[in-house]
Amino acid sequence: FSCIVLRVLFFALATSCSAQDNHKKIITKIVVQGNSLVRDEAVLQRLLYKTGDVFDPDLSAAAINKLYSLGYFSQIRLEKEEDDDSVILQVVLQEKKLLDAYEIDGNQKITTKKLIEKLGLKNYLAVDDHDVLHLCSQIRKLYREDNYHQAKVTGEVKPSENSKGIELLLKIEEGPASQVREVHFE
Repeated sequence: FSCIVLRVLFFALATSCSAQDNHKKIITKIVVQGNSLVRDEAVLQRLLYKTGDVFDPDLSAAAINKLYSLGYFSQIRLEKEEDDDSVILQVVLQEKKLLDAYEIDGNQKITTKKLIEKLGLKNYLAVDDHDVLHLCSQIRKLYREDNYHQAKVTGEVKPSENSKGIELLLKIEEGPASQVREVHFE
């Protein structure tokens, strides 16, 4: 009989612990920090979490990716403060710098208009160092496609003179065109 009582107590304890592990916590507040370009409402609209929802940690990666898709943030963190049955969710953002102007210098073989179009440069509203490196890489790729394999591209960002944003300068040294001089068949 004592063996049965111990099994019942163990089962009850295990069920109780399991219920506590699966206890769903409600999001009581969402706080957005670190944004000045993008309004809180725009962030909250894109966020997969809403006040009153049950917090599901499995949505965090998708929520962060959805915010990154806005193109304004270089870093996003979700932090939570929790008690027994509620969660305060903090969305901590680091914004990219607003792109006020861009200039492409040194290009002769590929027109500025074609570079702007191929790079989608008009779609860049804000940039960070990663974006600049990506743009330089894309320009080198375009030059390789036109047989300019020695093209060098650098990107420089400087504060804008008349706003809080930045200006982007992409400098290109095209180098000579690649040519095939001889082909040997054996």
